Formats: sequence, structure tokens, C-alpha cells
Amino acid sequence: MEERVLPIIIRELCTECGACVEVCPHSALRLVDGAAELDLSLDCEFCGNCEAVCPTEAIRRPFVVVFEQPAA
Repeated sequence: MEERVLPIIIRELCTECGACVEVCPHSALRLVDGAAELDLSLDCEFCGNCEAVCPTEAIRRPFVVVFEQPAA
């Protein structure tokens, strides 16, 4: 079975503003004990909404999507 790569949540940077929870289309995030937490029972589709709205950059996807230009 392939190991899932999950978003990284840096608890020390999380201010518990809840913006990530509000924008997650799969309801895969919740606030627990003062920080965002990924609910592992739900499927995260790596849409990037949470990363985009986090004011402290506490949520990061552990990869970068690179679009390559086709050869001319």
C-alpha cells in the first residue's frame, strides 16, 4: 500500500483562527487543543485552500507542483 503524503501543520504557528477549517471542501480539518488538525479518516485532496488562507503559514503541503513548458 502506498503511503499518503499529508499536509504539514506547524502547531506553534497556528493561531486557531479557523480559516483553514472554513475553506476545506472536504471538511478534513478541525480545531483541536488550540491548533488545526487533519482528520485522518477523511480524504484530503491537496487542493491548497488551507495553505492559501493561513495567515501564519502554519499549514504547508510537502510538495511543489511544477508546470513544465512543452518543448517547441
